[in-house]
Amino acid sequence: MTIQGQVTDYKTTEPLPGASITIFDKNGQSTGQGAACAADGTFNLTSDLLDNPLNRVCFSFVGYLDTRLSPANANGEIGMVPKGDVLGTVVITARRMAKNPNAIAIVVTIAIALVLIALVSKYSKVKTWSVGM
Repeated sequence: MTIQGQVTDYKTTEPLPGASITIFDKNGQSTGQGAACAADGTFNLTSDLLDNPLNRVCFSFVGYLDTRLSPANANGEIGMVPKGDVLGTVVITARRMAKNPNAIAIVVTIAIALVLIALVSKYSKVKTWSVGM
């Protein structure tokens, strides 16, 4: 059996490139067979395991809830739901440390945290944050 379609954000209908598609057996164990979506979110997967209606096809993407469907329902547009708990309120605190060799490590840690916040902020309900020193 072959399944094909496009994985999208259910609300915006934007494609989710690189979303994973994995076949699970009737016991919920991964079979190791699957595929990844193309840059436009499209997929095409052929496997004999899709002939078993007790197996499930799992669609997954970072920041979204996994979606498990029977093979018969895993065709067409698959709308995925963003996780509600991706990012809540983020508080970063720091203080100055005079002539401390660890001060550089503190600055690097804050910079990494800000980059991570920027990467996931589009999935967050929190639109602003502040950093005080």
